[in-house]
Amino acid sequence: MESSTKTEEELHYVHMQWASFFYKCGIPFNVASSRQFQIEIEASCQCGSGYKPLSPYQLREPLLRDCVKETKLLREKHEAAWKQYGCTLMSDGWSDRRGCHLINFLVNSPEGTYFLESVDASIECQDARMIADFLEKRIEDVGKENVVQVVTDNGANYKAAGKILMERIPTLHWSPCACHCLDLMLEDIGRLKSFKKQIARGRRVTTFIYRHGRLLALMRNATGNEDLVRPAATRFAHHTLLLRVWSSTRKL
Repeated sequence: MESSTKTEEELHYVHMQWASFFYKCGIPFNVASSRQFQIEIEASCQCGSGYKPLSPYQLREPLLRDCVKETKLLREKHEAAWKQYGCTLMSDGWSDRRGCHLINFLVNSPEGTYFLESVDASIECQDARMIADFLEKRIEDVGKENVVQVVTDNGANYKAAGKILMERIPTLHWSPCACHCLDLMLEDIGRLKSFKKQIARGRRVTTFIYRHGRLLALMRNATGNEDLVRPAATRFAHHTLLLRVWSSTRKL
């Protein structure tokens, strides 16, 4: 009721303060569409004008501990869904900037996706038996009777690990990640003779343009500020997107 009586100038002032906060702190704009952002605004307004912002100490110490406790309680809701509906254990391996090989483990069920843990496997041999042992340990943590499926990428070692797991746990089914399968398909298509040459040409054109500032400025002016190098959902799809933009600018 109170906010609806504010003038446009007063509301604009509030909007400007929030906008400045986002800009100066480098906060991604999609945070504004987060449900948690809306909840914290509503909670602050309900508290009233006397509410004092959090201090760095509160964020770093007591509130962090309380959030950890709430996260642990959140697992209980997921565990109830795992027991009722069954669940899928998902594993994803990646390397960070320091070259450490990390493996993430997540559990999916109708309740949602729960992050189980991340393991540094840099010192381990990335063979099928090691991966199978890692996965089996997490399956025992979740409960063998609850896990009905394991999803990993489609690497040869993960495929072999999936077979080992299904032999150890007959009720378990291993499935490859559909996204990774599409990645591999696009990679193989890019190696075909009819596509490989065009991709190589597209790379040479892109490299040439982006190494010359004036040429890059002319290209962006002619294409309406479009770029040849575009982010993609998957790294292999980048080839397809690059060629699509490149082909549309050949007439320029």
